[in-house]
Amino acid sequence: MERFCAEEGIPYEICGKVIVAVDESERPRLAALAERGRANGVRCERIGRERLRELEPHAAGVDALHVPETGIVDYRAVCARLAARIDERGGKLVTGARAASFTKVGNRTVASTAAGSSTRESW
Repeated sequence: MERFCAEEGIPYEICGKVIVAVDESERPRLAALAERGRANGVRCERIGRERLRELEPHAAGVDALHVPETGIVDYRAVCARLAARIDERGGKLVTGARAASFTKVGNRTVASTAAGSSTRESW
């Protein structure tokens, strides 16, 4: 995403993120997120209340997960650029229609949706 944004001139900021467990019942979900993040190669660490206060003075919780490599982006700008790239390549963007299947037919891919089918040489 960083490379895409840089190439397309879309502003973004790597500012990190804290995910906070506000009470004891949320600790298992926080642990599962940490485990899934690490399994996917995401640098993340469990932090206590003191470190949480350092990073986000107005956040309160019993436990937290710090993910320093995450960031923020204008998601509408990302979507608009992706839609433009699809259009530039002769594709068709369909919204509000669930993709039912993708079928390979020779060197073509047929995407079937509730709004009909669309064929593309290469996706």
